[in-house]
Amino acid sequence: MNKPKPPPPKLSNPSNSKKFLELIKNVQPGTCVDVKGEVEFIIRRAKWDGLMYNLKKQYFIHLIGGFYCNMNIIKGVEGILNFTTTVNRKVICVDNKSINRALHLPLHLCELPCEDIYFLFVFNKSEFELMVCIFCNSDMLDGLCDVNCGIHFKHFTSTFQHLALIIRSNVMPKPNQSKYLDFFDMKIMHLLFNNKINFSISYVILLNMINAHLVDYMTYGMLISSLFAICNIPMPEIFANLADSQITNDHFRPQVPLMHCEPQEVTPIVIPQFIREEDVFLSKFESVKAMFNEPKMEFKRVKTENDELKEKVGEL
Repeated sequence: MNKPKPPPPKLSNPSNSKKFLELIKNVQPGTCVDVKGEVEFIIRRAKWDGLMYNLKKQYFIHLIGGFYCNMNIIKGVEGILNFTTTVNRKVICVDNKSINRALHLPLHLCELPCEDIYFLFVFNKSEFELMVCIFCNSDMLDGLCDVNCGIHFKHFTSTFQHLALIIRSNVMPKPNQSKYLDFFDMKIMHLLFNNKINFSISYVILLNMINAHLVDYMTYGMLISSLFAICNIPMPEIFANLADSQITNDHFRPQVPLMHCEPQEVTPIVIPQFIREEDVFLSKFESVKAMFNEPKMEFKRVKTENDELKEKVGEL
């Protein structure tokens, strides 16, 4: 029998139906990882096991479509971004802690600083050249790294090819699933390789969710399904999609010499910086108010002329 078509997402704004149609053109559920040796050591040393090995392979396009279409970005304490969204008419709050929990990452990882890496990382030519030389095990080409650009992962050695695929699939996806890595991607990979990630990777993922909402692509399918499970959102098996892609030890290309590199122009990721902090308190969602411990204020109702008239009629 043919599998039934999933219902359309429940949208808080009906005009977002066009947004949903754009989202489903570029669905990226994430990738299962089955690598051994040095790459597995690097991942487990960073305590990123949940990002790679613990994700279920199922995801639900109609639910994830609602997740992205109904997103409401807010600025919380100390300017840290969070968002609320509505899935099947249930409001959920998403922050780095909830993502950390959905990924089954150790508690201490979500206690690291929440940093906007796209603002924190400043392009540096010498640093970019150093990373490219290390990843490609090659001498630098003149002018290649003068500006931020994308370098295809096929120029990397096998270990860094694996790490590049993992970074792109499960940590920092791009709208077109590009296998070109730019300065920001490489810096994350370099810090991971040296076990020097000193900020919340869950917050980096949250920022990329916000970017996916703004640019209209649907990513982190397996992770978001894990988040739905925590929030007790029904996920009917009959509407499940299967993420069947996998990164294994054999999943790499013969290395192409850097001299044949054709760099790709980079489209910068810009995370909103000017969301008013008052938006948190103007939000209509009670869960947001509770999340930021907004005190409830009691207001005394003022009598209107209509109320007084009703009282007089009652006395008569």
